[in-house]
Amino acid sequence: MKLSLLFVFVILSCRNVTALDLNDIMIGHWNIQNSGYLSDIHTEYGVVEIYSDNTFKLVSGTFGAIGMGSNGFCSHIENSAKYRVLTPSLVEFIHINQTVENKVIPDVLEIIPDKIILRNIAGGGCGALGYTPISILTRIENSTTEQTTTNPPISPSPTATGQAIIIAAGGAHPNNTLFRYSNDFTQRMYRLLRMRGYSDEDIIYLNPHAPDIVPVDGYLEADKQDFDLFDPQAEIEQAFAQARLRLQAGQQFVLYVHGHARVGHLDIRPPYELSAQQLRQQLDSLPADVEQIIILDTCFSGSFIAALAAPGRTLLTSTDDASYTWNSEYTSFSDLLIRDLRRGKTLGEIFPLIHQKLSQLSGRHQAQTPWLDDDGDGLFSTQDGTRTANMCLGSCDVHGNQIPEITQIQPSQEISSNIALLWAEINQSHETIRKVRAILRSPTTSGGDYQGQDTAFGRIEVDLPYDATTNRFQASYDRFCTQGLWDLFYQAQSDDGSWSDIKEGQIRQTQNPDTPVCQTNVSIEILLNKFVYQPGDNFSLGMQVDGQQTVTPYIAIILPDGSFVTYSYNLGFSFPNALYPYRETLDLDGLRTYPILNFPMSAGLPSGEYQACGVLLEPQVVDVLNIENWLSIDCVDFGL
Repeated sequence: MKLSLLFVFVILSCRNVTALDLNDIMIGHWNIQNSGYLSDIHTEYGVVEIYSDNTFKLVSGTFGAIGMGSNGFCSHIENSAKYRVLTPSLVEFIHINQTVENKVIPDVLEIIPDKIILRNIAGGGCGALGYTPISILTRIENSTTEQTTTNPPISPSPTATGQAIIIAAGGAHPNNTLFRYSNDFTQRMYRLLRMRGYSDEDIIYLNPHAPDIVPVDGYLEADKQDFDLFDPQAEIEQAFAQARLRLQAGQQFVLYVHGHARVGHLDIRPPYELSAQQLRQQLDSLPADVEQIIILDTCFSGSFIAALAAPGRTLLTSTDDASYTWNSEYTSFSDLLIRDLRRGKTLGEIFPLIHQKLSQLSGRHQAQTPWLDDDGDGLFSTQDGTRTANMCLGSCDVHGNQIPEITQIQPSQEISSNIALLWAEINQSHETIRKVRAILRSPTTSGGDYQGQDTAFGRIEVDLPYDATTNRFQASYDRFCTQGLWDLFYQAQSDDGSWSDIKEGQIRQTQNPDTPVCQTNVSIEILLNKFVYQPGDNFSLGMQVDGQQTVTPYIAIILPDGSFVTYSYNLGFSFPNALYPYRETLDLDGLRTYPILNFPMSAGLPSGEYQACGVLLEPQVVDVLNIENWLSIDCVDFGL
């Protein structure tokens, strides 16, 4: 049955029900356990949300069967499956997030005060051999009761801090443009924990690259890299096993993850994902009376809160459970968090400041909503924040060296050429400063929706070396090639790795400079995995771009009959002969490769000669088909 056919009404028999109003039971979160009549059916857990409009939705885990033995006999329904109860015998499918063949629909919905039982919910193929999958929902205690916790905040002793696991998720492959940020923030978290009382033996570091901790001198310290995530599942299990053996009651456990994710799954290293249920099993295996602090800086990180919530476990996520907004290049959750923690602030002091800063972003910044759950109810609400009011990472009494401060920057200026001087003055001796940078955002750059591993993270970053004559850090930048308002973000790093607060400046470019450096500095090359394809062959297309300019890229497939389709990063394939840009803007900062398409070649396509083409234009060009507006073009022939 196709997905479009799932939006139908199905008749269910009902037992032990006098009135099927979910409001009479409990609005909030319920645990779900899936099982069956056959012993070789896998069992998995998850969480269901029940809403006031008589709907219920699977927010983590799965509905129905997971599989049967080695045959994979039954399939299941994953996150976001949503239903609405209409009458005691009528249920409507609201949404199921994948196409399901031969889906088995529920035939019984049984509701009693503390339990909901759903029978025959599965992805398909579960009717043979008398098998009937069962999903049992049990109420999470006090899931909607507003209450103030009386548990005292925990700050572990400096002599017995605890254990920490740090994970750079997503992989270090060239197509993961986020990895440079994940690599940076995981190292910064390592330095923070070291400064707050954790020893190297207390920190378990999982990253394909070894870290550069202290001093930050460019030399990687292989002895501090515990696992390189070559075998991510086994290595994560080993990391938690080590932490489990070392932890003692009264200590603290910290988990920090930065990288890619989807709802309820951390993308550790493709194709391996760590599900919320697997992570919960690891967290639940840690010793009792250990304060757990879980920090997830990924897209959809809020979707983990309901599945991971437990007493004594603080969950801090960089965003909510559903939005595609996630800032990492300019204003970052981890950057704000680590800088304030380094100043000795508690989690309870920091979170409201970060929440306010990110949720009020506007304009070319997209608003982002961090979540906190410190009372174990699986919800982010005004009740959260009491336990973390005095909670520190590590010891509250340990402080680091002075954080550098940028005291003055280049004032805002207008320019008509492509060159401007960028500079910053620091409150410390230049000998204690490792790096000063200016991050540039062009007038045409705007935040885009998160698209997983295909998200193009990138920014223009200019190093400002120390100039003894002026006693400041400065450099001339000659790529202000786009007319409009440029935003500048200045930041300084000390030799112990700590970063200053960001100072923001602006430059207004009043006209498009007609200089060689602004006209001939970009290129595009189309990359294909084959030149001749058969139906079923994997078709892989990418682009390699180079230059120092903001552009609008177009990707097109020209068919044997001469018509074409374009491909959009957000919208997919266009209608025939329609022009969709791959991205509205792309900031080029040197040579970079982007994956674009990867799928099996369909048997229904006409045979013949095709072309895959890429074109770069300046942003906001109206006459896209005018060759004079093309900055660079490349086409590759292939046959089918």
